[in-house]
Amino acid sequence: RGKDINLETNVYNPLSGILLKKEKYDEALALAEKSVYLKMTSGDNRGLGFSIYARGKVFLKTQKYEKALNDFFTSLSIHQEHGDKLGEGMTLVKIGETYTQSGDLENALKYHLLANELGESSKVKLITYKSYYNLYLFFKKANDHVKALDYYEKYIGQRDTTINSHTYSLVKNYEAAQRIERLESEAKAQIEYNKIIEEKNNELDSFFYRISHDLKGPIASILGLQQLVNQENFSKEAMTYFNMYHEQFSRINMIVTDLINLTKLNNYHESKSLIDFKTLVNSCIGSLSYLENYKKVKFVVNIEKKMHFISERVIINAILQNLIENAVKYMKPNIEGIVNIDINKVDSSLLISIQDNGLGIPEKYHEKIFTMFFRATNKSQGTGLGLYILKRAVERIKGTVTLQSEEGVGSCFLVNVPY
Repeated sequence: RGKDINLETNVYNPLSGILLKKEKYDEALALAEKSVYLKMTSGDNRGLGFSIYARGKVFLKTQKYEKALNDFFTSLSIHQEHGDKLGEGMTLVKIGETYTQSGDLENALKYHLLANELGESSKVKLITYKSYYNLYLFFKKANDHVKALDYYEKYIGQRDTTINSHTYSLVKNYEAAQRIERLESEAKAQIEYNKIIEEKNNELDSFFYRISHDLKGPIASILGLQQLVNQENFSKEAMTYFNMYHEQFSRINMIVTDLINLTKLNNYHESKSLIDFKTLVNSCIGSLSYLENYKKVKFVVNIEKKMHFISERVIINAILQNLIENAVKYMKPNIEGIVNIDINKVDSSLLISIQDNGLGIPEKYHEKIFTMFFRATNKSQGTGLGLYILKRAVERIKGTVTLQSEEGVGSCFLVNVPY
């Protein structure tokens, strides 16, 4: 009969955990209470530790922290009495979580570290795995991102071995509840980790934007000095040096401008509107008048009429600006340059085609041109960021970009975007 009671309570504990996950707190507590009563009746003191532990989890979930701690410390004492390292470690983990949630961070850290020490010293992988995760959450909450990421990496490293470990066979009766708990913990940890990385990326983007933006003013002033230099009667040799000086600052200005555009793209908040392609294209063409090849280029524009395309204007503008600017920059000298700009709706896609008769791109570079800072030719003072920004912009609106190019003949970029 006693054996039957123990078997029955071994079912109540995981069932209580499942009900707890479903937020059926009263039913979960009732099963846990029944399990505790039956364990006391049967005299299974070791099993009683797990039943009291299960009841403590319900109290923790319902924020009855004093009752939760009473149960967990009672459970801890029983597990220590029986030398059950797994039960002891699981209880230490929950004590740490209870102190964390109740705001007692000093005791929380103490018991998180005790759980971690026990898991590592006794090689109980489940405890090590859970303690790493709790320490990650603790230091993340304390804004110590270095330690948080360190424990998260340890948590990830321990995860796979823990999942396949024989440790789970020792708590086979808890398999269903623990599988749910593990999956939820992993999902939550991944979300938290992504938040940390996103915060750091945003900080880095903000830093680059501030620095780049602050540099724009001084650079513009220095570039403006060239106009004053041109009005003076300097020697040919002096003008050569001034021109070299101006050329290098022009390159710095392009790099800074591209960095600003990139950080804007990374931090741009979606704002969709009806796109007026004619106005956008004309604006892009007009903004390129400062380029050396501009006056030698003929623009042939073909935009399908009555298109009703709604998208992010800033993104579409970035795509057109980069493609048209590249076509002008890399035009062959001593010929009439032609840039064909075609924008049409084909089936369920918007197709943007920018074709030129410029220098073209060698086939060996076709797979590399969208890499940050990559330049396929030294015949232009480009930064190597333009096509990288283009690809990021296209991906932002779930599109694709392809290249057809032959060295010495010209290039054609084709952007395909869902209509």
